[in-house]
Amino acid sequence: MKTGEIIEKYIVENGCFERAKNQRIYNKFFKHGSRYVFKTAWKKYDLASKTLCDIGCAYGVNLLNTKEGSYGIDINTNFVNFANSIGLNVIKRNIVSDDISDLKRVDVLWQSAILEHIDSPHIFLRKCWNMIDDGGIMIMYVPIMPMFKWMRFLPILGKFFASYKHEDHVNFFTKETVKFQCERAGFETIENNPWYPGFLRIFDYFNFISSTVYVGRKNSNWEYPSNCERLKADNKDGYIYKRYF
Repeated sequence: MKTGEIIEKYIVENGCFERAKNQRIYNKFFKHGSRYVFKTAWKKYDLASKTLCDIGCAYGVNLLNTKEGSYGIDINTNFVNFANSIGLNVIKRNIVSDDISDLKRVDVLWQSAILEHIDSPHIFLRKCWNMIDDGGIMIMYVPIMPMFKWMRFLPILGKFFASYKHEDHVNFFTKETVKFQCERAGFETIENNPWYPGFLRIFDYFNFISSTVYVGRKNSNWEYPSNCERLKADNKDGYIYKRYF
């Protein structure tokens, strides 16, 4: 049997749902492996050698080949149960509202198309910072508003420039606001561009694109600006307010 066939057989036979549903999940989420951006990150940042947390991991396809000690987080019970039934380590947790102090720190925190769904992006990013080992990195794919909003009306291609308007999104960002949010949460920017493939890479440096991949390193010595009313903290919000009285 080829490796893909072995994985398919294992998932179909061991998934927590009936075989037909397990097969549908395999066909949709596992058959073709991780998406392009994760594959790019895998090579570019040598993720195979690092412990990783995948926030919003769904059924867990990105975790298949990760280093021991890696895990995923999701808020969907079906995703969590299925991933665990096929031997992955996935925890049901809401990063913003739940206590995450028991979660193991990792070398790399990965998330894709999550930030735009989050009620409180700053608290979310501060808690992400607390989940990363000193010197570790966060890699985050974010749909953003393109420079030219009319591009969403282009025939055929328009849908690729309108993802920021998805009905489930409660925030939208530009490259600049993504960078600001992350740096204000304690990350040092390594890169912030869409990771186009091949010859399209030249467009990484133009601001009309509709997504970006932010990569930031945890700055362990980071603190809020001196005049800010907040101080960093390893608590439910990732910060505390200064006491003036």
